[in-house]
Amino acid sequence: MGCLVPGLLNPTGASKQLDALKALQFREDVDFLNGLMDRIIADRKQKMQSGPVKHDLLNAMLTGVDKQTGERLMTAIFGTR
Repeated sequence: MGCLVPGLLNPTGASKQLDALKALQFREDVDFLNGLMDRIIADRKQKMQSGPVKHDLLNAMLTGVDKQTGERLMTAIFGTR
């Protein structure tokens, strides 16, 4: 009878598989959080155009500009997002 997951009986193989699974889960988690962040920012930008502005950290990040460089804070933090 063969092992259902190759390498589990070999500690080195199991360790490599576990590392690969952890890396895959990490990548999926990062992708999920990036998508969530994009949705939150898009929702806020839409609300900023259609009504009163909230005075909170996200608003400051979306509208803030560095006084020395003139660069928008969101661009400095998130690139072109």
